[in-house]
Amino acid sequence: MFKLTNLLKRLWEHRIEEKKVIPYIKKEHTEKMAGSQEEIDEFKIDIQMSRGSKNYKVLHDLLIENPESSTGYSHIDHVVITPYGIFVIETRYEQGIIYGSRECKFWLINGNVKMVNPLFQNDGIINALKNCMEHKYGEKIVSLVSFSKQCTLKVDMNLRNVKADECVMYDVNVNESIQRKISYEQMLHKAPKLTEYEIAYLYHRFKEANITKTVMNEQIHERLKHKTS
Repeated sequence: MFKLTNLLKRLWEHRIEEKKVIPYIKKEHTEKMAGSQEEIDEFKIDIQMSRGSKNYKVLHDLLIENPESSTGYSHIDHVVITPYGIFVIETRYEQGIIYGSRECKFWLINGNVKMVNPLFQNDGIINALKNCMEHKYGEKIVSLVSFSKQCTLKVDMNLRNVKADECVMYDVNVNESIQRKISYEQMLHKAPKLTEYEIAYLYHRFKEANITKTVMNEQIHERLKHKTS
């Protein structure tokens, strides 16, 4: 039981551990800050998305199975499903000056502290999400990485291009970036990529794939039972 409890806690807090990359944030404040920051993030996204179409469906804080992950799970900060694309948003809390490009495995904070390329991380999350849907919907995914205004972005300009299927931005510009991407897609395509029925369908598929603490507890218990048998 002790091993099960510890393993469950470690898996559930995996996202917080991933975000602890800034050495000058005091350790005793990190977990408290991350928890409150997630709530603020959800509020920001909800407020921004409320300005958009009623056809949008928004999901926060999803945990889905991912056999490619070291923990067996992937955490998704936000998913916004619209008629012109499925936007998967990874939120970051780093401070300082962020340097990076699409090709680099590691980005730099203030020129000397390494962080894993967040677009690479979002690639893994998106691949896990694709397992929850038919192949045709995977082509409609847009990868977004948002940083708080506590940092300064010095990334390649092509990553700031909202017309692309990958984009890095500040969190206050998430809605604007999504709207500009949708406007661009509307110019290219006369008909929406997703119907109202498909949006509702994907919304329920993602909700069904979301793993609760109770379900995770049961899954870990089963794995431990098989290992000891």
